[in-house]
Amino acid sequence: MIEKKRTKETANELILEHFILGAIVLIEALIKILNSIIPSPNIIREPIYNEMQEEKTLKSEDINLDITWFSERSIKELRNMLKNVDILSNLTKTQLKDLILSNNEALEVLKTEYRRESLKKMTNHQIRSLLKGVEGISRFRKSELVEMVIMQDKIR
Repeated sequence: MIEKKRTKETANELILEHFILGAIVLIEALIKILNSIIPSPNIIREPIYNEMQEEKTLKSEDINLDITWFSERSIKELRNMLKNVDILSNLTKTQLKDLILSNNEALEVLKTEYRRESLKKMTNHQIRSLLKGVEGISRFRKSELVEMVIMQDKIR
Protein backbone atom coordinates (compact mmCIF):
# COMPACT_ATOMS: atom_id res chain seq x y z
CA MET A 1 0.00 0.00 0.00
CA ILE A 2 2.83 2.38 0.84
CA GLU A 3 4.48 1.39 -2.44
CA LYS A 4 1.38 2.37 -4.46
CA LYS A 5 1.27 5.75 -2.70
CA ARG A 6 4.94 6.42 -3.50
CA THR A 7 4.52 5.51 -7.15
CA LYS A 8 1.49 7.81 -7.34
CA GLU A 9 3.51 10.68 -5.78
CA THR A 10 6.43 9.96 -8.12
CA ALA A 11 4.06 9.96 -11.09
CA ASN A 12 2.61 13.31 -9.99
CA GLU A 13 6.12 14.76 -9.59
CA LEU A 14 7.09 13.50 -13.06
CA ILE A 15 3.97 15.05 -14.59
CA LEU A 16 4.74 18.35 -12.84
CA GLU A 17 8.39 18.27 -14.02
CA HIS A 18 7.33 17.55 -17.60
CA PHE A 19 4.78 20.37 -17.45
CA ILE A 20 7.44 22.82 -16.23
CA LEU A 21 9.88 21.59 -18.89
CA GLY A 22 7.23 22.07 -21.57
CA ALA A 23 6.51 25.60 -20.33
CA ILE A 24 10.21 26.49 -20.42
CA VAL A 25 10.58 25.14 -23.97
CA LEU A 26 7.49 27.08 -25.07
CA ILE A 27 8.77 30.34 -23.54
CA GLU A 28 12.21 29.89 -25.14
CA ALA A 29 10.55 29.28 -28.53
CA LEU A 30 8.44 32.44 -28.15
CA ILE A 31 11.53 34.46 -27.27
CA LYS A 32 13.36 33.17 -30.37
CA ILE A 33 10.36 34.02 -32.57
CA LEU A 34 10.05 37.52 -31.10
CA ASN A 35 13.79 38.14 -31.51
CA SER A 36 13.58 37.20 -35.18
CA ILE A 37 10.50 39.39 -35.77
CA ILE A 38 11.46 42.48 -33.76
CA PRO A 39 14.76 44.14 -34.76
CA SER A 40 17.40 44.58 -32.10
CA PRO A 41 17.63 48.15 -30.73
CA ASN A 42 21.38 47.87 -30.22
CA ILE A 43 22.50 48.37 -33.80
CA ILE A 44 26.22 48.98 -33.93
CA ARG A 45 26.95 51.80 -36.32
CA GLU A 46 30.19 52.00 -38.22
CA PRO A 47 32.03 55.26 -37.54
CA ILE A 48 32.15 57.75 -40.39
CA TYR A 49 35.86 58.34 -40.01
CA ASN A 50 37.96 55.20 -40.15
CA GLU A 51 41.38 55.98 -38.67
CA MET A 52 42.84 52.75 -39.97
CA GLN A 53 42.47 53.85 -43.61
CA GLU A 54 45.74 54.94 -45.14
CA GLU A 55 44.11 57.40 -47.52
CA LYS A 56 42.72 60.39 -45.66
CA THR A 57 39.04 60.08 -46.58
CA LEU A 58 35.77 60.03 -44.71
CA LYS A 59 33.94 56.72 -45.00
CA SER A 60 30.19 56.59 -45.50
CA GLU A 61 27.66 55.03 -47.86
CA ASP A 62 26.62 58.43 -49.21
CA ILE A 63 29.85 60.47 -49.23
CA ASN A 64 33.49 60.06 -49.94
CA LEU A 65 35.25 63.32 -49.07
CA ASP A 66 38.91 64.08 -49.05
CA ILE A 67 40.18 65.58 -45.77
CA THR A 68 41.83 68.41 -47.70
CA TRP A 69 38.31 69.59 -48.64
CA PHE A 70 37.87 70.59 -44.97
CA SER A 71 41.12 72.50 -44.85
CA GLU A 72 40.01 74.53 -47.89
CA ARG A 73 36.86 75.71 -46.07
CA SER A 74 36.84 78.52 -43.53
CA ILE A 75 35.47 78.08 -40.03
CA LYS A 76 32.55 80.32 -40.92
CA GLU A 77 31.65 78.18 -43.96
CA LEU A 78 31.79 74.96 -41.96
CA ARG A 79 29.65 76.45 -39.17
CA ASN A 80 27.08 77.66 -41.71
CA MET A 81 26.92 74.20 -43.28
CA LEU A 82 26.35 72.56 -39.90
CA LYS A 83 24.15 75.18 -38.26
CA ASN A 84 21.04 72.93 -38.29
CA VAL A 85 22.85 69.72 -37.31
CA ASP A 86 22.70 68.51 -33.71
CA ILE A 87 26.20 67.13 -33.31
CA LEU A 88 26.16 66.87 -29.51
CA SER A 89 23.37 64.29 -29.34
CA ASN A 90 25.50 61.71 -31.16
CA LEU A 91 28.52 62.03 -28.88
CA THR A 92 29.32 59.47 -26.21
CA LYS A 93 29.84 60.63 -22.63
CA THR A 94 33.63 60.37 -23.03
CA GLN A 95 33.61 62.35 -26.28
CA LEU A 96 31.38 64.99 -24.73
CA LYS A 97 33.67 65.24 -21.68
CA ASP A 98 36.73 65.65 -23.95
CA LEU A 99 34.94 68.32 -25.97
CA ILE A 100 33.99 70.24 -22.81
CA LEU A 101 37.53 70.03 -21.44
CA SER A 102 38.90 71.42 -24.70
CA ASN A 103 36.60 74.47 -24.65
CA ASN A 104 37.13 77.23 -22.06
CA GLU A 105 33.63 78.66 -22.48
CA ALA A 106 32.03 75.25 -21.82
CA LEU A 107 34.29 74.79 -18.78
CA GLU A 108 33.11 78.11 -17.35
CA VAL A 109 29.46 77.09 -17.82
CA LEU A 110 30.11 73.80 -16.00
CA LYS A 111 31.97 75.56 -13.20
CA THR A 112 28.99 77.89 -12.75
CA GLU A 113 26.56 74.95 -12.67
CA TYR A 114 28.76 73.15 -10.14
CA ARG A 115 28.86 76.28 -7.99
CA ARG A 116 25.05 76.67 -8.28
CA GLU A 117 24.50 73.06 -7.16
CA SER A 118 26.86 73.43 -4.20
CA LEU A 119 25.14 76.69 -3.15
CA LYS A 120 21.72 75.03 -3.30
CA LYS A 121 22.92 72.49 -0.75
CA MET A 122 23.74 75.31 1.70
CA THR A 123 21.26 76.93 4.07
CA ASN A 124 19.93 80.46 3.49
CA HIS A 125 21.96 81.71 6.45
CA GLN A 126 25.19 80.29 4.98
CA ILE A 127 24.44 81.86 1.59
CA ARG A 128 23.68 85.25 3.19
CA SER A 129 27.03 85.09 4.98
CA LEU A 130 28.68 84.89 1.53
CA LEU A 131 26.87 88.12 0.58
CA LYS A 132 28.30 90.26 3.39
CA GLY A 133 27.96 93.96 2.71
CA VAL A 134 24.91 93.56 0.46
CA GLU A 135 21.84 95.20 1.96
CA GLY A 136 18.22 94.07 1.70
CA ILE A 137 18.95 90.39 1.13
CA SER A 138 16.71 89.16 3.94
CA ARG A 139 13.63 89.29 1.70
CA PHE A 140 15.11 87.13 -1.08
CA ARG A 141 14.37 83.45 -1.60
CA LYS A 142 17.11 80.84 -1.73
CA SER A 143 17.15 80.65 -5.54
CA GLU A 144 17.55 84.43 -5.75
CA LEU A 145 20.34 84.39 -3.17
CA VAL A 146 22.14 81.67 -5.14
CA GLU A 147 21.96 83.74 -8.33
CA MET A 148 23.25 86.81 -6.47
CA VAL A 149 26.29 84.85 -5.24
CA ILE A 150 26.96 83.56 -8.75
CA MET A 151 26.71 87.08 -10.19
CA GLN A 152 29.05 88.33 -7.47
CA ASP A 153 31.53 85.54 -8.32
CA LYS A 154 31.45 86.52 -12.02
CA ILE A 155 32.19 90.15 -11.14
CA ARG A 156 35.25 89.19 -9.12
